[in-house]
Amino acid sequence: MMRHEKIKGHCPMVNTVEQENASLHELFVRQMAVTHPAIKQSQERAVGDVEMSFRNISPNSEVERMLISQIIATHNLSMNLLSKSSFAQDDGLTSVLASASAKLMKVFCIQLNTLEKLRNQGQQKVIVEHVHVHQRGQAIVGQVGGGV
Repeated sequence: MMRHEKIKGHCPMVNTVEQENASLHELFVRQMAVTHPAIKQSQERAVGDVEMSFRNISPNSEVERMLISQIIATHNLSMNLLSKSSFAQDDGLTSVLASASAKLMKVFCIQLNTLEKLRNQGQQKVIVEHVHVHQRGQAIVGQVGGGV
């Protein structure tokens, strides 16, 4: 029978999972940092910024970690392209860069919607703030089906 040392908070399986999660987290952060505009000047700053963004969004699962990595990278790339488009000397290049940035911004919005759906488990909540029901009118709450 194998005997494990009893160290406060030590569990071989948990440590292995934590190490794998830390390695995966480090990989995601490095992948996101490459897209950061400051990467050429300071790798430390780029890693710190994406690390902070990643932690602020607070992933709840591995799928969310992957999606949030994509969200941050997409945002960074779209901002980089937009910045480059404003300094481009050629009108054609400006147009191409701005268009590519706009497409990435659309992808960013789709990614955010996907994250929201993932977190809400596909459920939507509608809040009606104010309703007018005029004389002889009817207010219906709930689903309305078609007639027979």
